[in-house]
Amino acid sequence: MNKVFSSLLALCVAVSMLASSAITAMAAPVYEGNDSTTTITTEYEAVLEQSKIYNQQRSARGIDPLVEFEKGFTKRAALSEAELKGMGYSKEEITALKEYLKGNISFEAAATRASADLTATLTNSKHTTTRYTCKYSWSWDKTPIGLGEDAFALAMSGIDSKSKAFETKKMSSSASVSFHYTDGTFYKTETPSTSTSGNSVKCTFDSYKMNSLGDRWVWAKSGYITLSIAPAVSNSTTFECARAYGEYAHSTTSSGTIDISVTVDAAGSITVSFTHSKGNTKRTLWGYKQIIFYNDGTSHEES
Repeated sequence: MNKVFSSLLALCVAVSMLASSAITAMAAPVYEGNDSTTTITTEYEAVLEQSKIYNQQRSARGIDPLVEFEKGFTKRAALSEAELKGMGYSKEEITALKEYLKGNISFEAAATRASADLTATLTNSKHTTTRYTCKYSWSWDKTPIGLGEDAFALAMSGIDSKSKAFETKKMSSSASVSFHYTDGTFYKTETPSTSTSGNSVKCTFDSYKMNSLGDRWVWAKSGYITLSIAPAVSNSTTFECARAYGEYAHSTTSSGTIDISVTVDAAGSITVSFTHSKGNTKRTLWGYKQIIFYNDGTSHEES
């Protein structure tokens, strides 16, 4: 069996498609499960990476993302313990924030101990040789510092037995974002601004906004995309394996918008790009992983 390898720099997870039945008169078997991969990204670490890129660009304009983050972190630390608890901070994290305000520990130490984490998971829940479904989900453990327009995407590509990509069509998709009040209570779930194609779903949303009554702030705590695809031409080919790519982009500024583009090459390699209208140092990318799952139950993680 041919195995497909890629060197994409992105959060990508590939999902295998099981071999077709030898008896053509029989329907392809349906395989259901929860094959998944999870990655956790810390906001402070993501900002450090963007700051490094900013400082390597001699023509970079604006403010260093790390400087912006430190200002927001200091404002966050000044909130009351009750407010911080509602935003998801633990007792130990609140202590670190207050010790930082007093000058007893450094910004670096406090940010390392009390930054928000984003957990992202990409799951293959069901597949046959002619159709499969993946879900990309994400969740913050606490309210992040940067609060503007965020974005996330799920893209997929089918690979045949000759290691070549083939055109797919979207069979179904859905997307959702859950908002919470800043005291930690649930507000409601909404559908983000969404665009779809035959192999991708792209979503943008305001990560921090007023509720429908205009009297309380809410923030986006979690969300997901599901996408089910099949060969664009029925009975033309079957899945030998497939690649799925999910990624989240987080704004570090309250202004500006994010544009998302998706491309798939002839080998089935996927590239997803998030471009911020204020410059790409105004957004951080989260969760960097790619895996291919094969028919025989093996898998290969790519970097």
